[in-house]
Amino acid sequence: MSVAWFRIDLGVNADLPTLWVVADSLRRVGYAVDLREPDITEIRWAA
Repeated sequence: MSVAWFRIDLGVNADLPTLWVVADSLRRVGYAVDLREPDITEIRWAA
């Protein structure tokens, strides 16, 4: 059995409690979720 891993970075405008609820919902259906602060080198600034 092979396992495919995907990394999805979501840029969202939500408060932390809302993100926790979303992460918990995803975990309940089997997704691995890691909430973290963005790496400053990964941020693309809008012009």
